[in-house]
Amino acid sequence: MRNAPLVLVPVGRFVWGVRIAASLALISLIALLAWLWQMQAAAGQLVGLLLAWLVLAGLSAWAVRQQAWPSGQLRWDGQSWWFQAEGAGSATPVRVRLVWDGGSAICLRLKACAPDARQQMGYACLCAQDLPGAWHGLRCAVYQGDTV
Repeated sequence: MRNAPLVLVPVGRFVWGVRIAASLALISLIALLAWLWQMQAAAGQLVGLLLAWLVLAGLSAWAVRQQAWPSGQLRWDGQSWWFQAEGAGSATPVRVRLVWDGGSAICLRLKACAPDARQQMGYACLCAQDLPGAWHGLRCAVYQGDTV
């Protein structure tokens, strides 16, 4: 599409990110315990592997929180993308890159590109059911040629 319409969409924390990370951590813990049970591991091996699992699960939770974009509004003005965090006075220019498109949901990678802003990068996942009036315009703007 040559001229994507103006778009203003709310962007919030991806609540499923934490749930997915917690589910994967629980599944990996169950698999680890089943493997240790089958191998009849010694107590020292059990403690060592559980400590390693705990550290990796904690790092995973930290990484999920770091990669989530803060709540605010994402705006396409016909030329460029802007992000305004909740409670912030002014909008920050951002680069938007499509990571995944599932038809009724998309995942975008956002990167702040203002020279005075800290290099913030993260992901925003948006669903069609949450944006019924703006979904088509959002997809057109995302697929605009200069959003790399």
